Amino acid sequence: MIPSPIMRGLTSYFSSIDAKTAIYSDSFELISSPCMDYFENLDISAIVADPPVKDEKIYSVKAGDEKAVISVTPVFKSKRIVAAYAFVVRSDYYIYKMMNAGIIADYTNYTLEKHRDHITDVIQNNKIIIECIKKGESTEETLDLLEKQNDILIDVYSELNRTRYSAFADSGYKRVNCNVTALLSALCSEAELCFREVKREVIIDIEQRNYYAKIDFNLLTIAISNLLHFHLYTSPLKSKIHISTLCDEESCIEITLRSKLDKTGYEELQDKASALFLRDLAHKIICYDCNGEYKLNQNDKELESKIMIPVSKKNRGSLLTSKNSAYLGMDFKPLHSSLSGIIASEMQKLKKTK
Repeated sequence: MIPSPIMRGLTSYFSSIDAKTAIYSDSFELISSPCMDYFENLDISAIVADPPVKDEKIYSVKAGDEKAVISVTPVFKSKRIVAAYAFVVRSDYYIYKMMNAGIIADYTNYTLEKHRDHITDVIQNNKIIIECIKKGESTEETLDLLEKQNDILIDVYSELNRTRYSAFADSGYKRVNCNVTALLSALCSEAELCFREVKREVIIDIEQRNYYAKIDFNLLTIAISNLLHFHLYTSPLKSKIHISTLCDEESCIEITLRSKLDKTGYEELQDKASALFLRDLAHKIICYDCNGEYKLNQNDKELESKIMIPVSKKNRGSLLTSKNSAYLGMDFKPLHSSLSGIIASEMQKLKKTK
């Protein structure tokens, strides 16, 4: 039985939002809805099998040919006892309106503008290169243009692939655990090489014991790469980046990234939008795709990112190989492409300061 105050509160709230809504009992019986026909025909078996027990959960639903997003929120009548579930279904149109109010819209607009400018440069360079080939000429200028185009294409490919894979994640390694220790070691080694170009030192303090997590290593790689990008952008040139781990008694690994805070603030709005978007995307990956937690701590001098992920001391999944766990191989270098843009930007700033 749902208490009357809860029913009145939910009914009042639902009447004020632009979405399909319903109230379900704690046993997932449909109690009330202004869209009864819709919810009576809605398949909620996935929700019943994995219900939200603490916080809101997001699911994908399909009605006819239309996909929509449904949020299911537990409503408590005491600290731990669920009295009801609030269902809210939103169409893509409503989601677009929500996105437009956040940093995603700024990032998308600036990224599309940057890619448009990149493509314009490639088209102009191609015209020059074609003319040189027609004339049978092979000049130093032609080679410089080809190298420039290669850098542009790598940057565009890296950014598009990273955003597509992490924003719309569909893990291909659901049955393969990730050796978090080995992955971090590989990423830290590569970070040292990448940051050496911009005179930055990486201070590493990682536990050597192997810890395993039921997550896709690609997603955790992208999350850490995004946070490194954020810390590079928000810290002074040539300052240090600290990366450390700690595993508590509850088998949760804590990964910390710490850097000085640049008091001059963000310089260009495009870079700021990119940095904030990547930070929020890392937050999404850690919380929703890795079942972990992310905390950002900041004061006047330092900025600290903390990642907390449930782990075990033994691998209880498939055997880890270089095929399903690329970070075990020598050719694993994801940071070179994903951080190429911010590294190039810092190199230009260093040249200006000389």
